[in-house]
Amino acid sequence: MFTSWYLSHNAPGVEKLFLFTLVLVVVYWAASLAYYDGRKKAAIKRSAVGFAIADIATEFAFYLGYMEYFPGYDSLGEPAKMFPGVILPVVFFLCAWFFMRILNDMFR
Repeated sequence: MFTSWYLSHNAPGVEKLFLFTLVLVVVYWAASLAYYDGRKKAAIKRSAVGFAIADIATEFAFYLGYMEYFPGYDSLGEPAKMFPGVILPVVFFLCAWFFMRILNDMFR
């Protein structure tokens, strides 16, 4: 979330990236807590682990996709493309949610 926040304030073209990531976080937690089994203490811990995995992977993907827009590189004046910022987080959050559902079914 830090990378999307930083990029949304400092790279032209990705102003809505942080809001998009925040919406994905809310959807992830809503989907995790929608089922009765997902509201148990152990399931919430597994959801938090899945969220941490998704967040770390998303931060890494944002960094790799947009690292030329960080200080020390020379593309700061060019507008960034939003495509990797839209596709990669969705894939990571869906995979984390799927992983969390599998874990909940295994330990039920």
